[in-house]
Amino acid sequence: MIRYLLFDLDDTLYTNASGVFGEVRQRIESWLVSNSKYDPGYRRSD
Repeated sequence: MIRYLLFDLDDTLYTNASGVFGEVRQRIESWLVSNSKYDPGYRRSD
C-alpha cells in the first residue's frame, strides 16, 4: 500500500540533468500506449 507520494516540483531532489524526468515521461507514455488508445506518433493537423 502506498502511504505517501513525493513530488519534486522545483527540482530540489533531482536536477533536470539527472534524466529522471525523461525516464518518468517514457514510462508514462509506455503505460498510456499499453492501457489506452494513445498514439505517441499522432499529430494534429490544425
